[in-house]
Amino acid sequence: KLLGAGSIKYIFRLARHIRREGIDVVHLLFFDSVVIGTIAAKLSGVQVVISARRGIGSLASRRPEMLFVRALDGLSTCLLSNSHAVRESVLKDEKVVPHKVLVIHNGIKVPEGAALPPGEAKLGLGLRPRELCVGMVANLRHVKGVDIFLRAAALVQEEEPLARFCIFGEGELRDELQNLAQELGIADAVKFMGFR
Repeated sequence: KLLGAGSIKYIFRLARHIRREGIDVVHLLFFDSVVIGTIAAKLSGVQVVISARRGIGSLASRRPEMLFVRALDGLSTCLLSNSHAVRESVLKDEKVVPHKVLVIHNGIKVPEGAALPPGEAKLGLGLRPRELCVGMVANLRHVKGVDIFLRAAALVQEEEPLARFCIFGEGELRDELQNLAQELGIADAVKFMGFR
């Protein structure tokens, strides 16, 4: 914990570990790690400190925190965002010089030959060939907005009865989200696929 007892001691302990292990690059995510990691990296002489931003306005919620983040941004080599919308949010909220905020989109490289033919892929998901598949991959947590996806699915279902919705992921909201799909009258069109 950032404000926990002994946090200063742990910053120095982390700095010693970074020096001892010869770490050249420190890549940080979330408020506490950005604070602790940036300070420890600089104390240990690390030249490359990368601070990640994965959501709009997600790093600091209160003004004092944001002022602290802005000060730490000056110690970072660059800030990585996963979309142009997040980059714009960082530029606006954190007042960072534009060339310091880079975008690297989330994604994976699919090995050649790994993709299934469309019909076969649908069958693997338990869908019929004529059904349309809309998917979402996310941890089933509040911040991911799966409830918003389900509400949008209900609107789409009204217009396109052959639409089916596959949600890939696990989390503490699974039961709540399944109940929401039931309440929205789309439980038969929604498949919770779990972790894949």
